[in-house]
Amino acid sequence: MQAKSEENKSIPIVANSMSAFVNNLSYLLGKQNKIDLAFKWHVYTDETYTDDSLKIALEFRDLYNRLIFAIAILNDSKLVYSVKGLSSDSTVIGGKFEPHWEDIISSKTENYICQVHLMIDFSKRNNGLEFEVFTSEGRKIFERWQLPVNGTNLAQIVAVNYSRTEVPISHNIYDIHFKKVDYSINDSLVGKRIYAFGDSIICGHLYSKKGFVDFLAQQEGMKLRKYAVNGGSILPGKLNILQQIFEAPDQEPDFIIFDGGTNDAFKRNEQYFGSILKDSKANTYDLESYAGNFEKIIQTIKQKWPKAKIIFVAVPRLCSRNGSVQEKLHRLQIAAGRKWNITIIDMFADSKLNTVADQMRKKYTFDKLGIDNLPGTMKTTISNDKTPSGTHPNFLAIEKYYIPEVSRVLYQLVADS
Repeated sequence: MQAKSEENKSIPIVANSMSAFVNNLSYLLGKQNKIDLAFKWHVYTDETYTDDSLKIALEFRDLYNRLIFAIAILNDSKLVYSVKGLSSDSTVIGGKFEPHWEDIISSKTENYICQVHLMIDFSKRNNGLEFEVFTSEGRKIFERWQLPVNGTNLAQIVAVNYSRTEVPISHNIYDIHFKKVDYSINDSLVGKRIYAFGDSIICGHLYSKKGFVDFLAQQEGMKLRKYAVNGGSILPGKLNILQQIFEAPDQEPDFIIFDGGTNDAFKRNEQYFGSILKDSKANTYDLESYAGNFEKIIQTIKQKWPKAKIIFVAVPRLCSRNGSVQEKLHRLQIAAGRKWNITIIDMFADSKLNTVADQMRKKYTFDKLGIDNLPGTMKTTISNDKTPSGTHPNFLAIEKYYIPEVSRVLYQLVADS
């Protein structure tokens, strides 16, 4: 939804105990450097409700699930707030995932109704958050200024019921106003369709709900269908990427994004690497070779979706793979890209992400989910000489290295068309 469509809207919520409702905001709001948001909030209770565990919260999170701000109403109409807490995709509620609350002193609401004015400047990480709380009649009861900002944008409002009672609680966010919205944001990717094929780097590995293409689509307001699977390979096998393309629908997307090679880059496979055919009209490929299958994939895409723009993402240098083997596959990828005139995002040659560097391996890749149930980082899971392996990008790598480059290329392809 665009920002204007979110003005004055109402978000009615009925939440069971220890559950959450995630409301994803529009791509336009997610691209704002500053947020100025006002809304009213009403939690519905009655005299028969006596559970002391009542705690209904609103959490404001960024695209990568980092907590920016939270506010909660307790059983006695008292308010608390937080700017500290674990990153969370809101699939697990309570315990370590509950924000670290601070009291809003002498600030009881009237009939569980309040108004909130939230201001965030994402360029000021140390002191860019301010908020005010008012009664339903508009009397200010609390304000805080110059709080830290733990996030890079506003992507979701999460309504959470932290109460232990099994009785569903109703609440309503209404009269929502986003002020001073910058509508000059480039929207040339909004609504464009992506089909994504490949291996675990596109799939997301142990967190398949969010690989880098998922973040790209959400950030840019695009429509994504993802067919990549963990273990996907260019060489023939049960998880051959060519089969993913056969199984995709005939409806033509605007973009095809694919990768492939990580699960082929082993010395035992070198005899099957093959070579790119010089004759661009050749229609027969050695489908026992990497090169033959790579060309067949491109040919099949072009035949099935002739108007789609094709982007191959060559993965960075990985410490988990033999360097010379990666070099050989990379040369084949570049040669095929030039022959077939497809776009290559060359993370191998051009990206600063290189997990052969030990600190980058530890900081930017993951083998396990962390204590926040998200792809692990040095802060959330074990990091030593053996783990992580250096293959799969975590959210930090996706945010810093993948998304900026892939989105830049897509914008350029649209501008050039």
